[in-house]
Amino acid sequence: MSTFKQQRTLSDAESTQLGLAGVGSSGSWEIAIDEMTSGATRWFAQIEGPSIYLRFEIASLQVLDDAIAMLASSASLAGKSTAPSSPTRLMLGEATSSAVELLQDDEFSDRYFLVVKQSEGPLVRMTIAGDNLEHLVACLKEV
Repeated sequence: MSTFKQQRTLSDAESTQLGLAGVGSSGSWEIAIDEMTSGATRWFAQIEGPSIYLRFEIASLQVLDDAIAMLASSASLAGKSTAPSSPTRLMLGEATSSAVELLQDDEFSDRYFLVVKQSEGPLVRMTIAGDNLEHLVACLKEV
């Protein structure tokens, strides 16, 4: 099992209530899913890539399946090279006062954006394409 290069700081209460539910890694990408072990069922995702680290709450594990379906249908993974007929977006989760979203590019079907935004607009927009896209899909499938 691989470990995150960047360690996050947890409060004592939070660290005793979280349990690792799944982890996947491929290339320079790693995704971990944590579950609250007490109280209401809550899920948290940690995504670490070549130049990004995000931790946010997801509504359910269905988000992982939805992300796999969205990304795996891309042109590079399907062997096509056409632009998407209608770009899609998927709300992955929330982190404090920000939302984390996966957005398909409207120009190239094998390019996606991982977007962190607030109500005022995007804060961070990271492009995912090529090898990074393939590694991200492989991570999600492992989780």
